[in-house]
Amino acid sequence: MEENIKISGIKCDNEQCDYRDDSVEFKDYPNWINKSCPKCGQNLLTQEEYDACIGFTNMIDSLSADLPEDFLKDAEKMMAEMNLTEDDVNDMAAHLFEMFKEQNTSQEGDN
Repeated sequence: MEENIKISGIKCDNEQCDYRDDSVEFKDYPNWINKSCPKCGQNLLTQEEYDACIGFTNMIDSLSADLPEDFLKDAEKMMAEMNLTEDDVNDMAAHLFEMFKEQNTSQEGDN
């Protein structure tokens, strides 16, 4: 997988907890699946969240040649700030598909 989005760090989703470790690298995320937060005990990364993250990064990597640089930066920021579910990834994929369809329609009209 070509790395077009830089993802790192892990944080607790519990709104009353401020645990975060920005030193965790994306390649180490499998080691964090189903690990408890050291502060509050909540699960830090579920298998579903990890699978969604992998799906999203794979989707972005496969489309990145056609994506504007600012989209990649926005995607990176979004990944850093939220845990995505499989439904989130599917929604984003549908949105990207619509964006590309509109872009291709627009470019065909320019020719």
